[in-house]
Parts: sequence; C-alpha cells; structure tokens
Amino acid sequence: MKSSFAKKLLTTPNLTIIPIDETISVAAAILKYRYTLTLPDALQLATAIVNNQDAFVSNDKRFHKVKEIPVLLLDDFLASRSEAW
Repeated sequence: MKSSFAKKLLTTPNLTIIPIDETISVAAAILKYRYTLTLPDALQLATAIVNNQDAFVSNDKRFHKVKEIPVLLLDDFLASRSEAW
C-alpha cells in the first residue's frame, strides 16, 4: 500500500517521474566530480540536463556554479516579486 505522500506525489499535476538510466548516471558522475556535488544533487541536475529541460529550480545557492543548465533560485524569484510590490 502506498503512503498518502507517495499518492500525492504521483498525482501532482505537471510532474513527470523519470527513471534514472545509464545516460543520466554517467552525466551525474561527471557533474558530481566537476562541481563536487552530492550524488542526489548530481542525479537531479543530470536528469534535467539529459531531458533537455529549460532550467533547474532550486533554492540551493551552491548550484550557481553549474554551467550546463540555467539554475533558478527561489529566493531570487521571491525577492524580485517583493520588489515589484
């Protein structure tokens, strides 16, 4: 039986679960080495890059060094919204 969290996650609109394959794994290994990332962070970034996403959304400022994909920081977005008010 799936937990209620898993059910909510799997039915979230506009969310696609992408299996980690060999291409993503190799890309993650390169990113992990290149930017000294944790494996989960490298896997998430590699998944976005390999699947040709426009950007990677996070609130982790350590991602600013990644050059392979634009990284959008939530704090920057919120700051720009509060300035507009």
